[in-house]
Amino acid sequence: MKTSVEDTMDAYVREGEEMAFALGNRGAIKFNADGTLDEDIVEAYWRVGFYVFEGALGDEEVIYDEVRIYERSRLIALGIDARQQRFPDESRYVYQPLIGEEDVNRWNEDTRESVLKNYNQRDLGL
Repeated sequence: MKTSVEDTMDAYVREGEEMAFALGNRGAIKFNADGTLDEDIVEAYWRVGFYVFEGALGDEEVIYDEVRIYERSRLIALGIDARQQRFPDESRYVYQPLIGEEDVNRWNEDTRESVLKNYNQRDLGL
């Protein structure tokens, strides 16, 4: 059963989503005949400060859930381990979100293939 705080937060999120969609600053990327960006997009950009290009990277909506953030954050742990291997006399930085997961985030050929390869496809953009 939801608490009143959760209900309030749900309503707050719904209201924010409605407001965001009402800004008029989202849609497919469009160009003029001369190759410049469509005037409506430019106007919305200057009015709101940003424009959301829908479908520019595909039709799949990207959900920034715990799994996606965790997988992308593993790169930080790999970088820390790679540096530790290169400079073993340095004090190792402790990355708090993945503390205790150092063994599965060792810089090696397996993690290079499974975590690092195509990492940019899991970039987080805000």
